[in-house]
Amino acid sequence: MLTGDSPTTVALAGKESLPLQSRNPRPLTAFAVCVALISTLLTVQPASSAVAGFGDVADDQFFSEPIQWMVNRGITTGTSEGCFSPDRSVTRGEFATFIWRYAGEPSGGPQPFRDVHSGDFFAVPVAWMADRQITTGTSPTTFEPNRAVTRGEAATMLWRYAGRPAGDGHVFTDVDAGDFFNDAVAWMLAAGITIGTTPSTFSPQRAISRAEIATFLWRFDDPAPTVIDRNGQCGPAAPTNGFETLAPGADLPSGEQCAGWLTDGIEIRPDNTAANNTTGSGPHPTYPRVDGDFTGTTEEIIQWAACKWGIDEDIARAQVVRESWWHQDAQGDLTNDSSSCHPAFRHLSPCPESIGLMQVRYLYHGAAMDDSIASSAYNLDYAYAVWRACYEGELTWLGGSYGAGDVWGCLGVWFAGRWYANGASTYIAEVQTIMSDRTWETPVFVNDQ
Repeated sequence: MLTGDSPTTVALAGKESLPLQSRNPRPLTAFAVCVALISTLLTVQPASSAVAGFGDVADDQFFSEPIQWMVNRGITTGTSEGCFSPDRSVTRGEFATFIWRYAGEPSGGPQPFRDVHSGDFFAVPVAWMADRQITTGTSPTTFEPNRAVTRGEAATMLWRYAGRPAGDGHVFTDVDAGDFFNDAVAWMLAAGITIGTTPSTFSPQRAISRAEIATFLWRFDDPAPTVIDRNGQCGPAAPTNGFETLAPGADLPSGEQCAGWLTDGIEIRPDNTAANNTTGSGPHPTYPRVDGDFTGTTEEIIQWAACKWGIDEDIARAQVVRESWWHQDAQGDLTNDSSSCHPAFRHLSPCPESIGLMQVRYLYHGAAMDDSIASSAYNLDYAYAVWRACYEGELTWLGGSYGAGDVWGCLGVWFAGRWYANGASTYIAEVQTIMSDRTWETPVFVNDQ
């Protein structure tokens, strides 16, 4: 029986090349091949039953549960009636389509590749991936949608979709530090998405199979096991590599779960003590999941909010550095128009429109201001609820090329209120630099009282 994420490769034509809702019948020759495979499986493995109605997927394969999950999520319907073709390689166009369906079929941007045409089933997925910088193509003008996608390419595109999270190194002798897929493979290993094709190899240049793609996506989406957390509560285990960005549509952990998963953090901003020990007064009217129901150090509150809303904790740390230098009493966007300021600050001239760790702005977020001023947790809870709404594709008023799944674009919206406009790109670059430099760990930052 096949194990790991390395089945053998069998060339079979597939039907991912047609839209999910409208596909033509399979040619008789391909159907005959699939029937032969089904007959072989039934003869060799009489004790096994078919998965998701696919006669070529027995229920005792390593990819059985992932394929059932893909069908349940609407990511695939197989290659023909009753066939999934788990060993067939996946084209770059098909891979783009799988990721796009997993993301909720968001709208795409302009098509930059001359070998992808408007009538192709993968046209919108590829345009979306290019717009979100998940792919840069095989050249500035080509995507090669009909070429088999390699394991290294698939790892890289999944890693970019996840927000380019960090890994912890790897043990694969066939993946070098200079390879474009090195960081992606390290992340996949650390996140438990891959175990390699052997204990020491990843086989990055080998074409990836449909079974492997199903397994990678399933492991990427799969929740953590159940354990007892630091507060003595039974529930899902804390992520092993810190809090990372969760894909659109993912189940988000509760605030209570996140409170039990945190890593203890010392307080480097004692001026935040009062606000850090104040919770919100109740749910927000637009985002009822926002309650600010947590107290702790500034570092712990940042972790808690990042966990609760499924954003990489280092992105959150860096953005809060950019917004307030981690000071809850920070005031910004000064104006002489007192009507743009919260009533508590209108006696000041100029007065601040924006307050707190994430600089929540009264002009646009008035219903959140009272609690955002009083409570550090609420300030962050609300700000990342807005980010998540953007990331899920809910802020359709942004228009243009906006769609779900752009981590950085949605950070830019918090600053600019527009999609990659009004200084958003500069702001994004500043947050990325802070994240790369890990400014929050430097002496000049830590010692700023």
